[in-house]
Amino acid sequence: VTINVSAETVMYTPILSTIPIEGMNIKETTETNWISTYFSSIAGFTYERGYDYLLKVEKTHLVNPPADASNVSYKLIEILSKVKQTK
Repeated sequence: VTINVSAETVMYTPILSTIPIEGMNIKETTETNWISTYFSSIAGFTYERGYDYLLKVEKTHLVNPPADASNVSYKLIEILSKVKQTK
């Protein structure tokens, strides 16, 4: 699948936590809503602040995910684009 990664970081509260942390916003190109997630949630991908990305990733649905994690995992296949955002 292809996913967008926003140049803007976000503060969010992970599952089973009460403490907000900083993370990145991602969304599949077929979706309209952004999902806040850990910087390390895409295996093989290193997020760099200030850049919008378009990534080709392998998406796996986990049958028995950990209680404090997503039921989906992503693995980087290719960075399709990386665009510096300026304010």
